[in-house]
Amino acid sequence: MKQLYYIFLLALCLSFSACEKDEPAVPEIPEKPKPPTEVDNVVFNVDGKLIRAGKDKSGDVVFNLDGDYIRAGKDADGDIVFNRDGKLLRAGKDKSGDVVFNFDDKYIRAGADPDGDIVFNIDSVFVRVGKDKINRLLFTIYHNSNISSSIIVGDNIIGTTLFTIYHNSNISSSIIVGDDIIGTTLFTIYHNSNISSSIIIGDDIIGTTLFTINNNSNISSSIIVGDDIIGTALFTIYHNSNISSSIIVGDNYY
Repeated sequence: MKQLYYIFLLALCLSFSACEKDEPAVPEIPEKPKPPTEVDNVVFNVDGKLIRAGKDKSGDVVFNLDGDYIRAGKDADGDIVFNRDGKLLRAGKDKSGDVVFNFDDKYIRAGADPDGDIVFNIDSVFVRVGKDKINRLLFTIYHNSNISSSIIVGDNIIGTTLFTIYHNSNISSSIIVGDDIIGTTLFTIYHNSNISSSIIIGDDIIGTTLFTINNNSNISSSIIVGDDIIGTALFTIYHNSNISSSIIVGDNYY
């Protein structure tokens, strides 16, 4: 009987130790996923009637709002770049001007079609590139030939051509709305030197300079607000190849 008693005690002890071993493990608390790196793709901010470069209220003034007109710079008598015609944004001051963009709720789309490619999105007072808060690639320049290049929305070289660059000469090029090289010239690129070029409103090479292209290297160029090559870089042109280039917001092409 004593042997049975000891065997019973041993079995009881083993069962308790087994219970201790089989206690449920404390579940591990999973680490919170780290938020993605914030990408600043703000291209403009609206400061009253002024449209400034970047997200700061101290940014260079690119346009000003004058009723239905959008003018270059901060002056109320600045050159008219666009006019608003309902949901359409047209080139120049005439309601018959070529449609450059259309407004679709918070999106600004290419051309007149309400389902056109999204170029910008409106986030409160900020105007951002593309349809969300993370896209930074605005346009792709596709070099059709020595005569012309297409400025296409986004990163697809067979996408919607918003502008066409027509090379008039070694001195100047026309940036034309749409894909017709004999259409409305919205801007003129005047090549000041190998170092810089001026992007001028309309088709007059001695007109108001809206942007300056500063050729940093063979790899990239900066598009700067105004006519000072050491000013604020609004866009960077990154030369992917002889065939195409990317236009990216800000001064970093990575």
